Amino acid sequence: MSNAGPAYYCDIESESLERYRPGGHHPVNIDDTFYSGRYRVLQKLGWGGYSTVWLVYDSMLCRLAALKVVVSEISEISNEVRILQRLASIPAKHDGQRHLRKLTDHFFHVGPNGRHQCLVFNVDGVSVPTLVARCGGGTRLPGV
Repeated sequence: MSNAGPAYYCDIESESLERYRPGGHHPVNIDDTFYSGRYRVLQKLGWGGYSTVWLVYDSMLCRLAALKVVVSEISEISNEVRILQRLASIPAKHDGQRHLRKLTDHFFHVGPNGRHQCLVFNVDGVSVPTLVARCGGGTRLPGV
């Protein structure tokens, strides 16, 4: 008889464990904190080839936010913050402005796999599957 702990199965797809290496993803756990304790991790929202996204509680503003943690191998060369800041300068009356995610904060976090760019966004309250359904179904959002 084996003394191994219980076996767990999760049918939710996630990023490859091989990406958790120097230059890759930062290992994030529920209740971890970022930016001197300001952001506390509540749950995972999603992942992609170059980042993971987490629901966090912002203790300074007393609200929920989305924290995107970029893999360290591209964190130093990423133009994402610059692009998001440029998009934020579009006049509020522009029709496309309502479709943009608002970058509310950004910083770097050093971990065992390197230096990671972190981006903080408002939480919209609408899930990606809901957005896909609104756009006529399919497996991807237009332009994503």
